[in-house]
Amino acid sequence: MYHICIIEDDEIQCRELNRILENSLYQTLTPEVSSKQGAELEEFLLEEIRHNRPDLILLDIELPGLDGTKLCRSIRDFSQVPVIFVTGRTGAMDELNGILSGGDDYITKPYCAPVVLARIAAVLKRTAGKPEENFTYAYGGFELHILNSTISKGGRSEELTKTELRICRLLFSHAGQIVSREEILDDLWAGQIFIDDNTLSVNITRIRAKLKKIGGQELIRTRRGQGYQI
Repeated sequence: MYHICIIEDDEIQCRELNRILENSLYQTLTPEVSSKQGAELEEFLLEEIRHNRPDLILLDIELPGLDGTKLCRSIRDFSQVPVIFVTGRTGAMDELNGILSGGDDYITKPYCAPVVLARIAAVLKRTAGKPEENFTYAYGGFELHILNSTISKGGRSEELTKTELRICRLLFSHAGQIVSREEILDDLWAGQIFIDDNTLSVNITRIRAKLKKIGGQELIRTRRGQGYQI
């Protein structure tokens, strides 16, 4: 079952889209956007997307203090999840800007429910079978590059070992959340990297030493008795 995220600040429109989708047997996620604005709202929504990993996003352009096209560009920094704009902006330049910002389709309000469902089905069909693989993770000015196994900030870069990269990837993909040592060890074992608890501590120390060289010695925080968090 496909999981669709609805990012819409108009509560009536949000409920209507939610009803349409649930009646068509989609799972939905509707982040609360009315209590935040601007940069705070953007970071909140990006974290929701990172954490929930939806199959498709329905995105309004006019959000509180935030342009949806800017949000879409930020999403594209770490994900290729399909984005369909659903907006009251009807101008040709608005649609062009939406597509250029990384959108996959553009639906104008007022819309017809069958059209919305048809557009969603078409985008999902077009993107089906394409794995949602993140090759770059970004957080707090840092970028983790999977393909060349490096972490960078402000033009400075450090190479990571296979184990260090796997640890960083797990922490970046759960940015803002506490990741337990057990979760990290389980993830490493799933990746055929067999280390014990002491070796994990050594690897965390080595990662911190590399982060210090690029100005990120405080990026990974130890949450005593719980795990690690960035």
